[in-house]
Amino acid sequence: WSSDVCSSDLIYGRSSIASLQLQAEIASSQGHHSAAITILKQAIELAPNHPDLWHRLALSYGATQQFEALEHALTHYLPIAGASIVWRHYITLGLLWTHHAKAVQAQQLISQLHHICQNYPSVVPPSFYTALSEAFSLNQSKHQ
Repeated sequence: WSSDVCSSDLIYGRSSIASLQLQAEIASSQGHHSAAITILKQAIELAPNHPDLWHRLALSYGATQQFEALEHALTHYLPIAGASIVWRHYITLGLLWTHHAKAVQAQQLISQLHHICQNYPSVVPPSFYTALSEAFSLNQSKHQ
């Protein structure tokens, strides 16, 4: 697998991002997750606020069990995902933090979601707050 980027890709802006994203998807689908990570990092250099790139990077890190890098990618992804956010990623991040004994971060996330659920019920479905709270409680009991 070659992750080299043609110089013409860099000239064409958005099309180069799409090209890199497609290359990363192909690499991942063939099990070349390290190559996908390299390609996605190149794409992120061109478009650092592109949420799909950060999301795919997080998935690739997860596939290679690079959990701290996964956390880093998710913490970039979540704030820029905006209205297109899939709330289950917050649950994933909370579970990741509890798994790695980062209970303070996990509890802060739960508190933020609780605040959002109370004040903006149309934004975050209450079921996600409930699921995250339950997952956090179960995971906490496992790590004590």
